[in-house]
Amino acid sequence: MICIQETQILTLNKYAEIEYPTECCGLLIGRGTQDNLNIDEIIQSPNITKGNTSTLFEIDPQIRLNTQRRLRNSPQRVIGHFHSHPDAPPSPSPTDLSMAFEAELIWAIVSVTNGVANGTRIYRLDINRHNFYEINYKVI
Repeated sequence: MICIQETQILTLNKYAEIEYPTECCGLLIGRGTQDNLNIDEIIQSPNITKGNTSTLFEIDPQIRLNTQRRLRNSPQRVIGHFHSHPDAPPSPSPTDLSMAFEAELIWAIVSVTNGVANGTRIYRLDINRHNFYEINYKVI
């Protein structure tokens, strides 16, 4: 089970709405085991993709590096990332699957339709990296 605070969902939604029609993106910081994770922090990143920003995202690698350095002696770690799907459902696209490499990370996807966030789902890549499966989460 993934636990996320209501304020964090609101933060994801607001960021996705502000960045619309561009895909927003960033890191999820948390703690816990593979099966029981708490999301503690949302770190926003500019979408630095050189491709179409309405269908692609790339998190600034310097943000990830700086975050990992900051968390080095902490129980927290990068547990996943998030991005939005402008005018598309909150489910992984074929492009998402082709760009997924770290099976231990979770993917939070926010759907934004006409500039309004309308749903978030969380996924994990299967161990063989062939597909995503949805993970239940609880808003606390």
